[in-house]
Amino acid sequence: MSENKSNHDNEHKRWSRRQFLTTGTFASLGGLMLGSTPLSAFASSPLSFALNNADSDRILVLIYLSGGNDGLNTVIPYSIDAGVDFYKENRPVLKQEHGNHYNDNNLLSNFGDTNFALNQNMEPLMDFWNNDNMHVVHKVGYPEMNLSHFISQQHWWSGTDVKADPKYKNGWVGRGLEELYPSFLQAPPEVPLAMNIGRGTPDTFVNTNGNSMSLSISDPVRFRNQALQGQTYGVDGFEDTIHNDQNIFVRRLINNSLGFSKVILDAYNSSENTETVSYSNNSSLAQNLQLVARLIKGGLDTKVYSISYGSFDTHSSQAAKHASELGIVASAITDFHNDLSKTGQDERVVSFPYSEFGRTLKENGGPSDAGTDHGTVSDLMLFGKGINGGFSGTPIDFEGEDVAATNGYRASFESQEGSIDFRSIYATLLQDWLCIKDVIVDFALGDSYPRLQGLIKDPCTTDNELHPDVLLGHNILKDQGNAISIRYAIKTPGQVIIEILSTSGSVLTTVVSDHHTPGSYNKTLPSSSFHLAAGKYLYRMKFAGKEYSRKLAIK
Repeated sequence: MSENKSNHDNEHKRWSRRQFLTTGTFASLGGLMLGSTPLSAFASSPLSFALNNADSDRILVLIYLSGGNDGLNTVIPYSIDAGVDFYKENRPVLKQEHGNHYNDNNLLSNFGDTNFALNQNMEPLMDFWNNDNMHVVHKVGYPEMNLSHFISQQHWWSGTDVKADPKYKNGWVGRGLEELYPSFLQAPPEVPLAMNIGRGTPDTFVNTNGNSMSLSISDPVRFRNQALQGQTYGVDGFEDTIHNDQNIFVRRLINNSLGFSKVILDAYNSSENTETVSYSNNSSLAQNLQLVARLIKGGLDTKVYSISYGSFDTHSSQAAKHASELGIVASAITDFHNDLSKTGQDERVVSFPYSEFGRTLKENGGPSDAGTDHGTVSDLMLFGKGINGGFSGTPIDFEGEDVAATNGYRASFESQEGSIDFRSIYATLLQDWLCIKDVIVDFALGDSYPRLQGLIKDPCTTDNELHPDVLLGHNILKDQGNAISIRYAIKTPGQVIIEILSTSGSVLTTVVSDHHTPGSYNKTLPSSSFHLAAGKYLYRMKFAGKEYSRKLAIK
């Protein structure tokens, strides 16, 4: 064995994909530290490119409330029809009563009968409700809900409902469409399309190879210096062995991360002098949302952010702890949207707090330490100017046979009429808010789930959509003088023609005209070759008798 081959094999052993997630400075892929806050950026996947190419500047902020939030004491039964008598009977200590714990200012009125109230500690969120920017989704869960924190949160992150599902070990975003579309790792976008803010990366962003598509930095100073110096890892010159694809994969992920770091830092620094608000608390949630607001106001085009907060695992002494946590969540979300409003960015942001399950209907423990156990279905809320006010789904039926069968402790997703599968919320947000084609959404989630009609104020209307066997995207290579990098992929052989057009539809130049075999391709056009002035353009791909086009902006 040659010395070079031996060195290569040793390096491969040190830098296997799984070791890459846990070894050295780069613990997983894609981020940096801003102050004391770690960021994780998620590497390119076909779903990321679908996000990047969607004709939308909308943003989704996912807020995971770890531990299982008590939805019954968050959105509180107020009327007889809503089951307030059952609620009080089964929660003698933890019950929230009108006049004692909340008042008329907390009633969720304006949409038919007034049946529910918002926990008094969440009163800052009533401005969203009163302005028709808050939506309550009743009875959210999945079939045969699991009561384990780990297993249930994994279902939420993976978009599955059984542990035996092969998708259980990866995430609904990280999985993306890698089985449907070829990888575009070799041609990353200019910005990370999704980011995790803070410590701990949910498996939402794990791909089918078991790789977390985020980067945790153990040495932020080294990372930043390396990024600013432009130092990258070479991907050429490797011998043709079965191991080199993994070595190159790892190096490309690191290089992508370093490329992301500059645009993230630029956005962070450019928003330094923008008008802001004073956040009401100094919780990790408030700090992380404040950072997200700063990146958005700084012009970062990331489409999805993920933040974790909690614990909401309130087995005992729930009353004071839960009230405090709800107050922190409410004020942080309110301050976040108010912060964005200073630059008009709140128009394009939706916040979605969620938890792995609800709590039991009955409380446990005595008067001094009452709490709740792990439950099943729960009410969830969404916020933002893009959200329609009101309710979806039907409230818990406290007189149902399933509740009687469990001695009043739990309501079953299957038995409760009108239960909402959590993947219906995912699908609605992806398609109607982030403008992702339905076929892509259904593939990412593994099935087609009903969309929630009326959740989004202005649902995306898409035309000229991509065929499932075609992917088309681009980025501008600023370090090469605004060169255009057009990425495309096909799953069947055929003639491919790609043209650049004016916004009026006139063909300005043809950049590709050739017969292609299935696979992914990258056509880079140096700025000197296309002579296009700054402005807006289209580029069009003709394949298999159809045409697909995307918008292109040259600055």
